[in-house]
Parts: sequence; structure tokens; C-alpha cells
Amino acid sequence: MARSPLTGARNIALLASLVCFASGPAMAANIAPNGSFSGALTGGTVMTDVTGGGAIWALGVTTSQITVTDGTRFISGFADPYLGTANNMLVANGGPVSVGDSFSVSNPLYQIATGPLASPFTVTFDGFVFDLNTEVVTTKQNGNIGLAFIGTLTGAPAGYLTGSAVDFSLGFTQSSPTGAIGVGYSIDTPINPALVPSIAEPGAMTLLTMGLLGLLAAKSRLAGLRAKARALRAA
Repeated sequence: MARSPLTGARNIALLASLVCFASGPAMAANIAPNGSFSGALTGGTVMTDVTGGGAIWALGVTTSQITVTDGTRFISGFADPYLGTANNMLVANGGPVSVGDSFSVSNPLYQIATGPLASPFTVTFDGFVFDLNTEVVTTKQNGNIGLAFIGTLTGAPAGYLTGSAVDFSLGFTQSSPTGAIGVGYSIDTPINPALVPSIAEPGAMTLLTMGLLGLLAAKSRLAGLRAKARALRAA
């Protein structure tokens, strides 16, 4: 049975459209965000649970919590390249982030204690959402406290993948026991390699503690076996 000219024309048109689609530009794939930023606070107040006076540092070895209230947190600088490649979160490199952009922190209260957070919090800027659930105290001395928070990227603008590891760090400084307390921030994804030793340290300590407990348990069992052997010999 002969095909009609109309059917043949339709087939040719369909074939042409498929060829055009196949030869057209490919859709850009989502990319993993790669960026490092510093941050600052303006107009805010930093308070601790220690009242400064005399030789007692408001920011020091006896401090157990810090609260940062009010003010505006903003991106004050960046690293480009970061980890050897372009900071693809920057406007200059096709991303949404510029110096001066603000960022928000859902929890203004920071407990100074390494370990899982009792109250996880988020940091949000330009469509990126850092979900933070673990804390590492990197520095704790009179006049200088450093905190690093680790988590996962759970939100991102179109064109970016989520799920990568992130860090959010705060550095608090005070020049005298009763002086003003300053704060600086850093925001990274993937995690800044400079933080890796501090992050790994608590895990190493946990393994060491478990090893010591196991050794003590083995020593206790051995002592028990020896006591039983002596009792049998005496009998």
C-alpha cells in the first residue's frame, strides 16, 4: 500500500526536528558550589556569661556561652580561587554572591562545647542554606575564642547541587578583660582544609578513650582468670 505524500512529509518534518534537538546546545548540568567567604558584624552586640572586671576576662577560659544580638552580618571578603578552582559562588564567576551581601544566622547563642549541637541552626545567604549540627572549639584562651560549626548544604539557588559539606566559623577577640568583644566569620563549602585537624581531633580522642577502656576491661578479665587459677592450685 503506497503512503500518501502528506504522511511522508510529516515523517520528514519529525526527523528534521529530532536532528535539530540532538544538535542543539546541551542543558547545563548542576554544579557543586565551591566558595570561601569572610564575614563581619556591624551595629551588633557580643555578650558572654562572664562579667568582666579586674583580671576576669569576659572572653576567656571561664566563658561557657556567647550571644551575638542585633546588628547586620555581611560578606566582607572572599577567596578566589578556593581549593585550587574558581569560586563559582561569586557574581564575577556566574554565581549570586557579592561582597556586602547580608547573611542570617538562625541562632544567636553559641555554647562553647565540642560535640553534636543540642539545637542545630542554619546560616542563609543568597539562596544558600547551611544546616549546621556539630561544633568544634578550635581556640579557647583569655581574649580569644574560636568556634567552628560543621554541617551540610541543604538549600541552593538553581544551577547548584546540594548535599556538600559546609563549615561556619566564628572568631571572637578581646584586647583586655573589660574591653569590647569583636567577632569575625568565615563561610566555606567544601570544608576548609585548615579546619580538618581540629575536626578530626575529637574523633581521635574518642577512639583513644575507647581503646583505653578496652585495655582496662581486658586487664580486669586477665586479673580475674589469674585469681581463679591461683584458687584452683590452692585447692
